[in-house]
Amino acid sequence: MKFVRMFSIGVLAAALASAGQVYGTLRDANGKGMAGISITIVAPNKASYEGKTAADGSYQIFVKETGRCELQAKLGGNTPATANVFSYAEPAKYEFQVVGGVLKVK
Repeated sequence: MKFVRMFSIGVLAAALASAGQVYGTLRDANGKGMAGISITIVAPNKASYEGKTAADGSYQIFVKETGRCELQAKLGGNTPATANVFSYAEPAKYEFQVVGGVLKVK
């Protein structure tokens, strides 16, 4: 029983060690932070991680896998604006500006 408990703790620690944080700011064409925007990050295994931008347009989402992901921002239309981002073991910062409904890396 003790071995199973220690093994479970080891697996959990390994999973957390590979988790990444994707963060940054979403700004409008004038450079003002966009509050309350729903952000979804779709990981390589198709798992989704969600969050919203804060009052200043900042966001922070923890992703349990590393690799190339798709960031989706729901800006009011039927189809979200998208951009490729990467989740690493270390935090990855992505600053975006929304111009004409399209996410542009700043």
